[in-house]
Amino acid sequence: TPTRDEIVSRLLRPLELGQLADGRPFVNSVAVGLASVAARRAQPLKSRFGPLAYAVGAVRAAVAERPLPVRVRVDGAEAFAGHAWQVIVACTGAFGGGSGIGVADTNDGDLDVVVIPAGSRVGLIRRAWGLRTRTIERQRSVPHLVGRLIEIDVPEGTELNCDGELATGGLERVTARANAFRLVVP
Repeated sequence: TPTRDEIVSRLLRPLELGQLADGRPFVNSVAVGLASVAARRAQPLKSRFGPLAYAVGAVRAAVAERPLPVRVRVDGAEAFAGHAWQVIVACTGAFGGGSGIGVADTNDGDLDVVVIPAGSRVGLIRRAWGLRTRTIERQRSVPHLVGRLIEIDVPEGTELNCDGELATGGLERVTARANAFRLVVP
């Protein structure tokens, strides 16, 4: 029979913690582009649609929004410059209604970045499937980057989705710290 300490040590999992330039922490991900618009559009729908509100918000965002001009640097080197539907910086990779990035290591101290470049609205269906199945990083023409320091330039005032909370600013310097906290998991 395991002791209490053995049971607790098996249930506690060390995780990394992301941090934006303004000090705001995040556990899962921070994203700009369609993710933040979808979250904003989903807010008034949550009481009516529950968990489906984010999907409804995402569809509405995909129909109405335009790609965002972005510049992404990873560990000081320019990795992407152009228009994108969405840029996601992930610790655990989880976000928005069960979607995510499948390869994100939850405790390596590195951040995974996925850029969904501008393209057709019809092509967004395939991108949405990749997000939902957590395989987006494997899709052709979708840059997947890994680094310790992520710098993202977006137009001033661009809204971002930080673990489900909408805010602005902080993307000019995004970092993560391995073993930042321990979480009880089943």
